[in-house]
Amino acid sequence: MSMSFEMPIAMEGYQQAYRKRVIVIGCGGTGGYLVPNLARLIASLDDTNIDLILLDGDRVESKNLTRQNFITPDLGRYKAEVLAERYSAAFGIEIHFIPEYLKSIKMLTSLCTSHDHGANIVIGCVDNHRTRREIAKWFRRREGRIWIDAGNEEMHGQVFCGINQPAYHTEENSITFGLPCVADMFPEIDKNRKAVFNDERSCADRAISAPQNIAVNLMAANYLLNFTQQILIGAPLYTHGVFFSAERSSADTMTNLSSRLDVEQWPNYKRPKKRRRRAA
Repeated sequence: MSMSFEMPIAMEGYQQAYRKRVIVIGCGGTGGYLVPNLARLIASLDDTNIDLILLDGDRVESKNLTRQNFITPDLGRYKAEVLAERYSAAFGIEIHFIPEYLKSIKMLTSLCTSHDHGANIVIGCVDNHRTRREIAKWFRRREGRIWIDAGNEEMHGQVFCGINQPAYHTEENSITFGLPCVADMFPEIDKNRKAVFNDERSCADRAISAPQNIAVNLMAANYLLNFTQQILIGAPLYTHGVFFSAERSSADTMTNLSSRLDVEQWPNYKRPKKRRRRAA
């Protein structure tokens, strides 16, 4: 009896930008562990045309010291500012920071000035679907945008790498496909109208929301770093996501199979709207 197996498809040629901009949204549990090694990675590359921007309106609180990458002298300061200052000095690279929450697509669009494919890489380290919904709007509005998102609970989580390219299709001697973003795979991101931004939560809700284990934050940060490294160096991408568990020390990798890259299989795929040309 013969058996057939699907072989992973490598995404290549997606990185065409001369200058790249990496925007980390969220500098808490996961972002706080991502930024040191992300800065180290950028400093180690020969490519000097990489901008790094940190975005978070949160300040360091005493409850953050046991799980997040902060220390007592950081208390009361903006998380984005602390990380930018510390790792800019450590690795000799310029790191910009914005001590604000992302609350609109307009804000994100203003940071992404290049329209080259692969020029804008957004890394989501947030714990609410309201912010993800704004990132999803930005991601879907123009081809070539990249969104790597981490989501985790106390002992497990997932990381997805989305690349907005034409829907999967094959032609003679060519293969073109996009990678689903987290909002394509999880419909509740767009549909949950009760989701609020971090600064709109009550103090009680923020105190008990999203309990996470430090090992989960570290695992999420490492998977984010791996996807980002592949993109920055233009290496082929054979996977588009991973589900992981700190409790079981396990991971289920989402390889780029043609069946998974068929947009009809994505629960929440939204086709990009065609832009109307203005009359001369």
